[in-house]
Amino acid sequence: MKSANTGRWQVVAIGLAVVWSALGCSTDEGGSEELPTLAITASPETAPPTLGDNVFGVQVNDAQGVGVVGASLTVVPWMPAMGHGASSPPVCKENGGGAWRCTEVRFTMPGTWEVRIKATTDTDAGQLTLTYELKK
Repeated sequence: MKSANTGRWQVVAIGLAVVWSALGCSTDEGGSEELPTLAITASPETAPPTLGDNVFGVQVNDAQGVGVVGASLTVVPWMPAMGHGASSPPVCKENGGGAWRCTEVRFTMPGTWEVRIKATTDTDAGQLTLTYELKK
């Protein structure tokens, strides 16, 4: 005897498969997951960073190690334990050859902070997360 719930579960399973497929997700090795193609390195000018404003140097390179000019760069100081970032975004200026200087990277309180960095071009992307424990 077939349960009424069996039919419902079949509908749910089919619905999930349709959504999974529409999102371009795949579990096989040939999946459509986007791979990072830009390599990002970064470090604070003063190590370790301190509470308040800091300056970070960022380098964005392509897969061959050549500096990428004209990428879009996003830098977000983020405090995971509090679920928020800094009150104002850092100011980043491209200096050429894939090099950037980001000022006003602000840490407002002691604790664990991440600096989340993402670079994109029309065809490539990359990201880097740095983690720091800031003390008073």
